Amino acid sequence: MSEKEARRVYVMELVVKDGLTTRQGAELLGLNRRRVRRLEDRWSAGAVIRPSSYRARFSRSVRE
Repeated sequence: MSEKEARRVYVMELVVKDGLTTRQGAELLGLNRRRVRRLEDRWSAGAVIRPSSYRARFSRSVRE
């Protein structure tokens, strides 16, 4: 897990469990509030949250 992924996991745990607001989470992650809200929904559903760069990196390696 990269440092970016670990930070995202830590902040999303704070947003979901400890009452950190989506605005505060967005500021910490450098994202907008809407994106953090979507991540919160996915997190609550038990989905794995990865940065979009992971998806791009993975899809390139599969194609090659």
